[in-house]
Amino acid sequence: VDFAEDGSLIETLEDLLALLSLDELKTLAKDYNCKGTTKDKLLTSLLKVGHSQIGLSRSGSLGLDRDGAGSKPTRKSNQMMSRIRSMTGTMIRLANEPVMLFHRLHLVFYRSSEYSEKSLTTLILARISKRNFPTYEVDRLSTIFSSRQALLDYEHALKLKFEVDAIMELSSNQTEAGLDRVIAIFHQVYEDWQVLVMCEQDQEMQIKIESTDDPLHDRRARYYARRFTAGWVWTRLLFKAAVVFAKRHEYSREHEVWTALLSQKIFRVGRRGEWYDRKALIEQHYNPLALGPTAEVGVRKSKRLALETCVAGLQDVDTHQIYHHALQNRIVRLERDLNTVKRQQHDFSHILIRKPAKRQVIGMRLDDPETGKHSVWRGKDGGEVSVEQLSLEFYETLGWRGFHSENSIVTTLFGLLFWDILFLPIPGVFQTAFQTAPLDLATDAFYPSRASALNLRLAAIENGKAAELLQATDTIHRNRETWCVGVNWNYALQDLLEIASCIGPRPLAQLCRLFAEEYGHRVGGIGDLCMWNPDTRKCLFVEVKGPGDRLSETQIAWLDQMALAGVDVELCLVSEVQPTDGEHANRKRHAVKAKGKTAQSSRKVIGARQV
Repeated sequence: VDFAEDGSLIETLEDLLALLSLDELKTLAKDYNCKGTTKDKLLTSLLKVGHSQIGLSRSGSLGLDRDGAGSKPTRKSNQMMSRIRSMTGTMIRLANEPVMLFHRLHLVFYRSSEYSEKSLTTLILARISKRNFPTYEVDRLSTIFSSRQALLDYEHALKLKFEVDAIMELSSNQTEAGLDRVIAIFHQVYEDWQVLVMCEQDQEMQIKIESTDDPLHDRRARYYARRFTAGWVWTRLLFKAAVVFAKRHEYSREHEVWTALLSQKIFRVGRRGEWYDRKALIEQHYNPLALGPTAEVGVRKSKRLALETCVAGLQDVDTHQIYHHALQNRIVRLERDLNTVKRQQHDFSHILIRKPAKRQVIGMRLDDPETGKHSVWRGKDGGEVSVEQLSLEFYETLGWRGFHSENSIVTTLFGLLFWDILFLPIPGVFQTAFQTAPLDLATDAFYPSRASALNLRLAAIENGKAAELLQATDTIHRNRETWCVGVNWNYALQDLLEIASCIGPRPLAQLCRLFAEEYGHRVGGIGDLCMWNPDTRKCLFVEVKGPGDRLSETQIAWLDQMALAGVDVELCLVSEVQPTDGEHANRKRHAVKAKGKTAQSSRKVIGARQV
């Protein structure tokens, strides 16, 4: 096997440009009058020039590039590739087969759920002590891949997932061609997914028939081991395809996907509540099955179908509580639209959703509203700030200290308080030495498997032992900054101790119980701001909403649960003062300035900024 290839075999402009550093790209861009400040922008600009037929001739005049004989037009890319080779000098590259082999070995040994060039980074950083992982007992399942073909299918599925995520995560990549590719991948895997679901369902049925004793922990182990199968990844690809169908208003096809996903309880069961709600929404508004001889009859039949979907969702034991509120509200609206008689209507009046206190904050907005973009406001020092930072500065004037932390304060407290329990030796949950959490943390298997230890810890927190537990874990792990799920070492111990004290023993224990029971469902929707006042010994979680924003169902559920636990919560509504003519002009200047700024990733990075 040849492990390396000569650099002359690199034949595409894209591959050659990818080898250049930012400084080298800037140098090349000057030669071709390309503009851009970031690597992505420079690459895009250079590729556009390189793939054009028109460029500067040797004499400096504008015309068609020609080959050495001066007769046949060639792409500008040939000239640009020669220029790149002169910049890089002699090159070699790893042959494709050894690279694929190492990726596959990594997949098998480290049980990776991602496919990217960075997949080996974790091992390297750990080996050179740049990343420290917790100490725990590794208990590998030898049969996690049932066959070589199962491994190859999983590997291929991860590659498709990587491609789809690259398209869907950045709005700039969601071109018609990009969305077409997502749909093409959907058609590529859909039939295989359906066959696999039937096989898995038959296998589960066979186990029930042949075994009178199928322990709960065995069923749970089978479930979370499925995340290392192609079917688990394909299910996510179906979900992404449904999003594309929605973007294109192809509601019948989207409805087909949700129906297929809900027809099985093999993969990603925790998402069923979301699937029910979206399926019901389509049935309520779009009559996706074209029911009825007339439009009016079809709409009524479709709304009845939506009502049945909502009721089924509430009755499904796998529909998480955070989705109940949305389904209940939809049932009320549907029964009103269908003129359902009173005695047949569902009554949810006994279910009390605690509404948070509201606070109004007025600020000076610096940009014009634009869909999909974060608003920009004037901060106390005159600079540009986000709507969350504006609210943070307001609460500071009331004597609060705080962070724009979203979920990271609560997850850090949970991780530090339950560190030793997270890493208990439970069979099958630690497959490698490079995990930051047990594999079952986000499943319903986590709590029952550790019920005794968790209940004792919750009792200790309720009895005022949180500070002692936080200090003990911090002493062991802060200097090494050991990696643990949810833990952010940017928060100082003193701040964490004050926050835990201000929340109070019983409310803190209640919050931790929610995470212990349903970690996967509880890490989202927590208030934007965590505020505390050491003098009054009060803690306040604040959800911030700018003009036109509203609470999601997840946020409503979290605010309700926190209020039930005894934690103070507020909804901060930020509105803008009416701009003057001069401020309108400032907005235009800001818009022009913003267009010239570096493009930021759509992934949100939450910092630990303190006021």
